[in-house]
Amino acid sequence: MQSDGGDRWVTPQQTFVDLPFRDTGLSALYPRVALRWRDGSGFAYDREPYPLAGYYSEVEGVEEFLEIVGAQVGIVITQANVYENVKFSWSWRVNNRETRQGVNVDWGIEFLEKIIESGSPGLLRSLWHAVHSSPHSKAIATYQANRTARTYKIDSQLAQVLKERAWVLDRHGALRTPREMTNDDLPDDWAKPTDGSFVMKLDFGSNANVLRAREHIHTQQLRRLGLDDEDLAAVMEFKAAGGSAEDIFRMARERSADSRFPVGASDDPDRRAGTAARDALNAPHHATEVRERSVVVGQKQATDESKAYLRAHYTNESGDMFCQACQKPLPFRTKDGWYFEAVRFVAGRRQIHTANAIALCHLCAALYKHARATDDEQLSVTLMDRSQGTVVVPVVLDGKRVRIVFTEKHAIDIQVAMRVAGDDRKL
Repeated sequence: MQSDGGDRWVTPQQTFVDLPFRDTGLSALYPRVALRWRDGSGFAYDREPYPLAGYYSEVEGVEEFLEIVGAQVGIVITQANVYENVKFSWSWRVNNRETRQGVNVDWGIEFLEKIIESGSPGLLRSLWHAVHSSPHSKAIATYQANRTARTYKIDSQLAQVLKERAWVLDRHGALRTPREMTNDDLPDDWAKPTDGSFVMKLDFGSNANVLRAREHIHTQQLRRLGLDDEDLAAVMEFKAAGGSAEDIFRMARERSADSRFPVGASDDPDRRAGTAARDALNAPHHATEVRERSVVVGQKQATDESKAYLRAHYTNESGDMFCQACQKPLPFRTKDGWYFEAVRFVAGRRQIHTANAIALCHLCAALYKHARATDDEQLSVTLMDRSQGTVVVPVVLDGKRVRIVFTEKHAIDIQVAMRVAGDDRKL
């Protein structure tokens, strides 16, 4: 399909595959550019290559067939000339008699810089797939002037670029270099690299492992000073802002002193005990009376259904259940299982939806119900604006920014419920 709406018959080599067939991201690399006739008489045709027409979606196996006959169905690593490698030394060629029996092997990807600069998640995922599925050998360029000359091995042109450029997306959408990443940082739909993968030759995880080991040591030192998780977060934020090691530990000691449980010593214990006794004798008697109150019809049943629903979504394979706000395992069980509260995510709806609830530990539940600054409208807008995958909705509780995390299934259910039947309750 052309820019003018018409069809154009082309060869497989002039074609690339993207959605709705396969999410390759190639449309970001090959945007449609309308070309005009030299005499300016009007539209001629689009610049090559061309996206596969949508009506082929009814043809079974069309993607596999096109891949066999030469269409572009992803990013491909191709051979390059080692002479163009910045690490190549011309003395290797000058000092030896080069013949046709020599070796000239290097690797690259066409439009690599354009792919990285695009920032397209689909295109970068295709780049990751191409690199992840390729062997170690693609990281090495080889030159040998002739069959008896010395063999030289250097980093391939492709490896040099991929080592230094930030092109790997983490699960929060930030671009990072391979050495800054670990398997845990990768998005859920990105394959994890194996030992034989080209990725492992790009120093994958090297910096991150060192930094995390150091962070662990620092964290243990700070915990020994008596800091809790909130204090640690504040200290780490100060460190990220450029605080020196001396200032960091000074701040840690101050917060540790501020966080000690209050002693509450009395200046005159006997006098205080006498005052407390008089207050106890004069305290009012406990009394009860019957009063009418309004209750939501079906509230208990709805809450029970929401709790069962949330248990299924936020219990891992080990049987531990997690709070959606602090993302920590729930602290204790009761006879009915893990104790948590199923709190309405967006209150004031006309209908009670099972999915319109979040699993919170007792502390986060109290904060959400009594110290939430983010209103329902903001929550709804943010939730509906999130795309596929794990969904994170920021909310301010007691003046602190907290991330409410939804599984993909829960996010879909609540988004649909809000979209289809999420009207406000009329007072």
